[in-house]
Amino acid sequence: MIWVSLAVTGPLALLIVLATPGWGLAFAVAGMAAGELGQIVYAITSVSLRQRICPDRILSRVNATMRVAIMGLFPLGALLGGVLGEAIGARGTLLVAGAVVLIAPVLLVVGLPRTPERVE
Repeated sequence: MIWVSLAVTGPLALLIVLATPGWGLAFAVAGMAAGELGQIVYAITSVSLRQRICPDRILSRVNATMRVAIMGLFPLGALLGGVLGEAIGARGTLLVAGAVVLIAPVLLVVGLPRTPERVE
C-alpha cells in the first residue's frame, strides 16, 4: 500500500497543471484531492510499517528522526520550488514536482523489504 498509494494518486495530481480559469479549476481541485488522498494513505501506511518492524525500545527515536528529516526538508523544498518557479514558471515547476511524485513509487518498490520482519 505504501508505494501503491503514490503510484495511483501521483499521476492524478498532475491534473493541477491543466487548471485554467473557470471550469478548468475542476482539474486543480481533482488533482489536489487525489494528491492529498495519496499523501494521507502513504503517511498512515509508512508509520504502520515503522511500528511493525522497529523494536519498541527504539521506535520513538526512529519516529522522531523521521519527523525531523521530513519537516527539515520542507523549507528546502519551498526554497527549491520558489527558485524553479522564478526560472521556469508555475506550470513548469508543477510538472517537475509531478515527475518527482511519479518517480517516488519506483524508489519505494526498490527500497522496501518484501516481507518486513520485526527486529528485536
